[in-house]
Amino acid sequence: MVPVDLQVFPNPSNGKVTVTARSIGRTGADLSVVDALGRELQRESIALDNNGDQWTLDLSELARGVYFVKIETTQGVLVRKLLLEGE
Repeated sequence: MVPVDLQVFPNPSNGKVTVTARSIGRTGADLSVVDALGRELQRESIALDNNGDQWTLDLSELARGVYFVKIETTQGVLVRKLLLEGE
């Protein structure tokens, strides 16, 4: 199933980011962080369901700038823009 909801907060962030997502039905997915040049910086396999799930990402080692948080299933992709700021 295609994810039906993806939220990334706080946005902008200083590095600690919470990602919430849900889908209609249970499905496997990949959660990834991509930079503005399209390079994948972080990736993990996750499970989605209609109750929603939450993950915490520590991106504090990444440089300030624009990134994209992406959830991808066999049925589709959802992407959210994330701005990382310095402290």
